Amino acid sequence: MSHVTTTVDDEPTLTPSHRIRRRLPVWLAVLAVIVLAVNLRPGATSVGPLLSKLRAGLNMGPGVAALLSAMPPFCFAIFGAFAARIGGRFGTTRVLAASALVITGGLLGRVVAHNEISFLLLSVLALAGMAVGNVMAPVFVKRFFPGHVAGMMSVYTTVLPIGALAPSLMVPIIFASHPGDWRLNMGLWGATAAVALIVWVVVAGIAPHAGHMHDQTEGAVQRKGPTMWEIARTRKGLALGLFFGLQSMQAYVSFGWLPQIFRDAGLSVSQASLLLSLFNVVAIPGGLVMPIVAQKLSRPTGMIVVLGMLLAGGYLGLLLAPAALPWLWTLMLSLSGWAFPLAIALVAERSRDPLVTAQLSGFSQALGYLIAGVGTWLVGTVHGMTSGWSVPLIALIISAVLFVTFGIIASARGDVDDELPAFAR
Repeated sequence: MSHVTTTVDDEPTLTPSHRIRRRLPVWLAVLAVIVLAVNLRPGATSVGPLLSKLRAGLNMGPGVAALLSAMPPFCFAIFGAFAARIGGRFGTTRVLAASALVITGGLLGRVVAHNEISFLLLSVLALAGMAVGNVMAPVFVKRFFPGHVAGMMSVYTTVLPIGALAPSLMVPIIFASHPGDWRLNMGLWGATAAVALIVWVVVAGIAPHAGHMHDQTEGAVQRKGPTMWEIARTRKGLALGLFFGLQSMQAYVSFGWLPQIFRDAGLSVSQASLLLSLFNVVAIPGGLVMPIVAQKLSRPTGMIVVLGMLLAGGYLGLLLAPAALPWLWTLMLSLSGWAFPLAIALVAERSRDPLVTAQLSGFSQALGYLIAGVGTWLVGTVHGMTSGWSVPLIALIISAVLFVTFGIIASARGDVDDELPAFAR
């Protein structure tokens, strides 16, 4: 895997130059993080609530529909793997502006798609932009808010689930005035992405060379970042990737299969839908809390153990008595999902050099979303083979042990940099 290359100041801290920070207003940088976070999920989560309408409107076959539903984690893994290298080559702000452009083009293009193949390809385009944004957003925060990483990561990880939840909330509102109009629903998120594009074009115009290997900041020297393979060979970096993957798998399993588990237990469609909404809403405060926890606690072992217990307890409840206290099992699983903002925050908190942060972000998300995609597929496959949920749920309970193990290693004191000879102190 190629090295990420950029230039940095000769100062010990690798913050942006004072010249760039003076030119880029704080309020604009904060706004840029918010509008980016809003648009990193709707392109994926807007499909599910409209899938039946999409299939009817585009003559979409069941195979394409299944592929469309399974694509997000795989696209996040594949395209996210190259994000750090692209960011080092062209600069953080330029790449995030390009990411917003690709998201906007993909989502607006879906509005005018007239067949399943064009819709599928445009979805891949939008998801590619989201994948790059996923990886580079923590790098931008690390570079432009060096003294406020936890606070800005809280903003970022709080807005992310709000963006994910918004499409399911807007579908009934739009359908009330425009029944069955899936194109208007899709267009809304294309327009929202266009707002982010405008903001990021302005940011890239003000600070075009931030994180660029040809940055001409006075006193800068060219340095090479670690490869993804070097990150994978570090104990903490690998543990963080596996921790990210296991928590992402739990989230995608819940998104994809939790309503069906409740339906199979005898609950109605409306009850299952409300429980999924509860799952999504409870996840939002975690984005505000967990990045601060990651910063304040030098080793948040106890928190990770609690999250693992909630995860195992939720699955155990679904295994033994899914219809008895469905709201409790949903609440436990959703609270365990607070591990997502914790994992994202640990990328910034357990790395010093923005070069390491960039590659660690790319590695952990590439590996993580690959695990999430494969794991979610396996849960559905095993369910189909066994005609029940017992075996998948037992496997998920066991995975909670691995979740805690890798989480403890990833959150231990020290930085990934210290396991890399070129970046160790």
